[in-house]
Amino acid sequence: MKNTLLVHSTILCILVLISCSEPNTPSIGNSNGVFVGKLTMYDSTGGHPVNGTISIKQDNSNSLSGNWSLNNGQSGKLVGTIKNAKITVNLNPDMVDANTNLIGDFDGNSIKGQWYFSGEPGVLNRGTFIATNI
Repeated sequence: MKNTLLVHSTILCILVLISCSEPNTPSIGNSNGVFVGKLTMYDSTGGHPVNGTISIKQDNSNSLSGNWSLNNGQSGKLVGTIKNAKITVNLNPDMVDANTNLIGDFDGNSIKGQWYFSGEPGVLNRGTFIATNI
């Protein structure tokens, strides 16, 4: 009886541990964990595209870093995370009151989602973006 209880308890513990583990975080970009893409950002009406490039490196299981530049002359470094194919990137990690964040879904070849520019009073501007691996 004690052995049966011990076996069932062990199996239950293993099942609980497996169910609590996070799903695999996908690898971004190529086998080296690098995504280099064409970036297009649209305003809240879906118009006025701004083009540029984005380079993202997956530093460990879910941390991201890299660089970006837009054709309007803006550029900088980025930091972010990837979890369950959801990417969150801050294009202004050194700024306290002027941050542009990209939040999108990674499908293996592109990242699509929303961008938000926020300042001290909150969200000041927003739109959509797409980054396609080149």
